[in-house]
Amino acid sequence: AEICAAMAGELGRPVSVKCRIGLDNEETYESFCEFLETVSAKGGVEHFIVHARTAVLGGLSPKQNRTIPPLKYHYVYQAKRDFPHLGITLNGGVHTLEDVRQHLAEGVDGVMVGRAVMDRPWEALRDVDSQLYSDSSRGGLTRREILNFYAQYAEKERLDFDQSVHVLAKPILNLFTSVPRQKLYKRTLVESLVDGSTFPVAVSAALKNLDPSAVDLPALPLCPNPA
Repeated sequence: AEICAAMAGELGRPVSVKCRIGLDNEETYESFCEFLETVSAKGGVEHFIVHARTAVLGGLSPKQNRTIPPLKYHYVYQAKRDFPHLGITLNGGVHTLEDVRQHLAEGVDGVMVGRAVMDRPWEALRDVDSQLYSDSSRGGLTRREILNFYAQYAEKERLDFDQSVHVLAKPILNLFTSVPRQKLYKRTLVESLVDGSTFPVAVSAALKNLDPSAVDLPALPLCPNPA
C-alpha cells in the first residue's frame, strides 16, 4: 500500500495493481478481501487486475504458476460484489471472446486477455469489435490492412519514444499462425528491423513470403453477433 501511495504521489495519476488471489498457502477469500481493502484504503488504488490463481513461490516455476494453481473465478466475481466502488478486471485462463463475454456477464468491470492474444492475435481479436462492442465499422479488415496501420503506429513509437523494435514487433509476430511460411515471415520481419529498416518497409518485405490469399482475406465472423 505504501509503495502504491508513493507512486501515485510522485506520478500525479492513478495507480492500478495487478495481483493474484493469494500467495502460497494464504488463499482464503477473507485474506484476499483484506488485501484489497488495505491497498485501496491506504494506497489509494481504485483498480485491481486480478489473476484468479494463487501465486506459489515455492516449488512452481513461473510457467507452471500460469497453469497449475486452480482458477477461482468466484473469488473475483464476489470481490466485485463486495467492493462495488473498485474497478475489478479478471485475468487468467481466458482464451476466447466467449470466455470474455461469460466473465463480463458476472459483473466484473473488464477482462484481461494475455497469452491468447500474443499467441493467436488474429483468431483472438479479429471479431472483438462486433462481438463485444457491437461496432462493425472496422470489420472485414485484412491482415495486410491491419499490419499497414500497425506499421505506421510502431514507427511513430520507435521514433518518438525510442522504443525497442523487438518489443514493438512482438504483437504482430504470430499474426499468421498456421499459415504456410509463417516462420519465414517472422524471420524476415525481425531481421529487417534489426538491419535498420523502418516498420513499413520491414512489414512489406515480410509479407512477400506469404500467399496473398492469406494476407488479403478479410476477417470473417467467428460466430454470429449476439442479439
